[in-house]
Amino acid sequence: MHSGVVQLWDFRMGTLIDRFYEHGGLVRGVCFHRTQPPVVSGGDGCMIKLWSFKLRRCLFTVLGHLDCIRTVQFHHEYPWVVSASDD
Repeated sequence: MHSGVVQLWDFRMGTLIDRFYEHGGLVRGVCFHRTQPPVVSGGDGCMIKLWSFKLRRCLFTVLGHLDCIRTVQFHHEYPWVVSASDD
C-alpha cells in the first residue's frame, strides 16, 4: 500500500529523522533546492507541496494539475518549481 508519506533519512546512520504526511496519494517526486532549505514534492494527489525540513512542516500547497504529478524540480536560477503531470 502506498501511504503518500515523505520520509527524511540520515543516510550515514541509516536512521529515520522525520515523516511528512500531507500527500493524499503516492509521492512520485521529491527535490531538494541546491542552495536553500526548501524541498518540493508531488504525486498522485495532484498537489505540489513545499516543505521546510528545518521547521518540520509543509509551508504551502500548490493546486493546478488535474492528474498525477510525475516529477518536480526547482529551477536553477529563478524562484520557480517545474512540474510534469499526466494531465
